[in-house]
Amino acid sequence: MKKLLTSRGGHLTSLVGALIVAFGGLVPPWQRFELAGVSARGIEVPLVAQIVLILAGLVVIAAVLGWVTGLRRTAVVTASGSVFLTGWVAAAHVGRAAGLPLMPLETIVMGSGWYVALVGAVVATTGSVYALLGDRP
Repeated sequence: MKKLLTSRGGHLTSLVGALIVAFGGLVPPWQRFELAGVSARGIEVPLVAQIVLILAGLVVIAAVLGWVTGLRRTAVVTASGSVFLTGWVAAAHVGRAAGLPLMPLETIVMGSGWYVALVGAVVATTGSVYALLGDRP
């Protein structure tokens, strides 16, 4: 009988989660500016969303290395990156107007890309916990 909890499966789950975050930051709108009636993708939003995309790339690299090598060190790196990724996705919502020149009475609403990235970050973090807890088959 095969074990359900494996390090390889955890890394694969983290990889999928990080790719979902990257998709959320690159394709759908990350923020909507209500008064101006425009949207911005994550790559276009200064600093915070760009840091999210960089962290997603690092988690992808760590998850692939962990999936290939099975070393415990890579599981720790994947877990650390995934936790930071989740924190930065949350920070993107809290500081959504930071550093942006806004018109008076402008409202910024998080778009579907941010919600996709949030789901991906949670999936990546869950996978990294499985990678830390699981044994290589």
